[in-house]
Amino acid sequence: MGERMCMPGNEPKRSGYNWKIIIPVGCLVLVVGTAALIGTAFFGVTRFVKTSDFHTKALAEVQASAEVADALGSPIEGGVPRKASFHLEGLSGEADAEIPIAGPNGTGILHAVGVKTGGKWEFTTLEVTIESTGITIGLLPSEAARASPVGDRSEVRIEGDQENATFARAAIGQ
Repeated sequence: MGERMCMPGNEPKRSGYNWKIIIPVGCLVLVVGTAALIGTAFFGVTRFVKTSDFHTKALAEVQASAEVADALGSPIEGGVPRKASFHLEGLSGEADAEIPIAGPNGTGILHAVGVKTGGKWEFTTLEVTIESTGITIGLLPSEAARASPVGDRSEVRIEGDQENATFARAAIGQ
């Protein structure tokens, strides 16, 4: 009497779920969903930075520079910032970015620091470092006047090791 016998229709009930499939598929959905969320956030931030007026204005200043065009060739294209810091509140804010740039003859890094007041960006630092030589070209008049007050080429600031700086000064006639 203490024994239970399995008779047809009296089998123990099974849950009906195939856990060997549900658990791996559930984990896969979580991993793919997380990757999609991270990818969306990354590309959203990247697009915001590349289309910002700060990025656009800084790149326009570089493209207008004859000295940078001489070093990298033309046209000069900007990439996705390596480092960027933005703090915006309405029509004011601050930004600091390192943007890779490239032309047909080489690559460089644009370092731009700016302050936004009344909806308009003013740069406090705007300089390009040529990667192959390490020479830094200042693009703001205050940077140029501080670095190279001699002659009609005073808008160019050159930094780097002594050999590259001497070569660059000779190339631009200083």
